[in-house]
Amino acid sequence: MDKECLKLYHAIELAYAKEEVRSDPVLAKVLLSASNELIKFQNVFSSAYHLRKELLHYTLDKQAALPRPIINLQQILETI
Repeated sequence: MDKECLKLYHAIELAYAKEEVRSDPVLAKVLLSASNELIKFQNVFSSAYHLRKELLHYTLDKQAALPRPIINLQQILETI
């Protein structure tokens, strides 16, 4: 994986490591799907786009604040 892919992969991994994220089945699935897509295709821009979209859908569906680890992940996504 190139540098940007690794950066995103580690950010996803860090967010997923938090219990508050893993305990939410929807968030857990979103992050696992994103990491699998990144590993399979190694296209950081496409993976970041899909992850941003899924997190936006999650936010709109839940109408609640995102857990802090996901907010940190979103900040990293903005730099990609």
